[in-house]
Amino acid sequence: MSDTARTVRVAAAGAGLVARIGWLVLLALVCLMLVVPLAWLTGLDGAELWDRDTRALTITASALCLLLVVLTVRTVLRLPRTLARREIVVDAGGLLVAEHSTWWHRGGWARIGWDGIQVVNAPARGTGPGQLLELYLTREVPGLPAFAATDVAVEADTEIEGIRVPAHRWRIGGLADPDAARAVAEAVAARRPDLFYAGADVDQWFTPPRRPTAPADPPPRPVAPDDDVASA
Repeated sequence: MSDTARTVRVAAAGAGLVARIGWLVLLALVCLMLVVPLAWLTGLDGAELWDRDTRALTITASALCLLLVVLTVRTVLRLPRTLARREIVVDAGGLLVAEHSTWWHRGGWARIGWDGIQVVNAPARGTGPGQLLELYLTREVPGLPAFAATDVAVEADTEIEGIRVPAHRWRIGGLADPDAARAVAEAVAARRPDLFYAGADVDQWFTPPRRPTAPADPPPRPVAPDDDVASA
C-alpha cells in the first residue's frame, strides 16, 4: 500500500449559485415591470406615488425592490464560500476535510481519524448517477466545514446493523457531486477496507476489492536418511 495521500476535490456549490442568480434576475424583471409603469403614471413625484390610486403599486414595487437588494447583498456576501475550493485528503491518519480561504471567507478544516469512523456504507439506490457514501462517525467532529455537515442518525433511519446510535452521519456525493462518492470510497478502501459494511441487509454499490493472498509455502521436502543411520 502506498503512503501517498490521496486528495479528492469536492464540487463547489455552483449549481446553487446559478439558481440564486436566476431567481435574482427574475425578481429584477418583476421589479422593472412594476417600476416602469409606476414612473410613467406618477413621474416619480412623491405626492403622486402615495396617491390613493397608485399607493398599492408603490408599496408592492418598494417591497420587491427592497427584497431584491437584500437578496443581492446576501448572495455577494456568500459568494467566496460558494466558490471556495473543497477537498478531502485521505492519508495514513484518516481524513482531512478542508475548505480553503477565498477572499473574505476564512475557510476551515477538521480531521477525522480512522478511530473516529464506525463504518462506511455505500447503499445502492438505483443504477443512475448520484450514489451516496455514508460515513457513520463515533463522535461529533468539531470544526467541520459546512459542506461536510453531518446529521444525527437514529435507529429508525439506520438501515444497517452494528451501528452505535445515535451516530453522526456524513453523506458524500449525491446528484450535486456524483464523482466524489466513488473517489472517496476508493481512497478509503485502499487504506482501511475493513471499515466498509460487510453485512447482507443493504446492497452496496461499492465494495473494497479483494487483495490477492500470498501463495502458501510448499510443504517441506522429506530429508533423506543419513547413510550411517540407514546402515545401523
